[in-house]
Amino acid sequence: MNSTQKGLAGVLIGISAGVVAGLLLAPSSGMETRRKIAKQAGDLRGDMETQLNSVLNKLSGYVDQASATAKDYADKMSSNAKDAVNEYENKAKKAADQISNTAKSNI
Repeated sequence: MNSTQKGLAGVLIGISAGVVAGLLLAPSSGMETRRKIAKQAGDLRGDMETQLNSVLNKLSGYVDQASATAKDYADKMSSNAKDAVNEYENKAKKAADQISNTAKSNI
C-alpha cells in the first residue's frame, strides 16, 4: 500500500469514526440513530466505490500505456533483428559468390 492509499484509507477511517461518534452522541432515538448510521454507511460505501473505480481506471490506463510501450519496443526489436538478418544474409551471399568465383577461376 503506497502513501496515497494509506492517506486515503486514513481519511476514510477518520470520516467514518467522526460520523459514528456524531450520530451516537446526538440526541436521537435508537431507531433514528440506527437509520442515520445506515444512511451514512451507505454514503460512505458509495464514496469508497467511487474512489476505488477512480483508482482502477488510473491503473487500467497505466497498464494500457505500458502494454503499448512494450509492443512498440518489441516491434522495434523485431525490425532491428530482421534488418540484421538481411544484412548478414547479403554478406554471406557476397562471400559465397566470391568464394565461388575464386574457385572457378582456379579451375
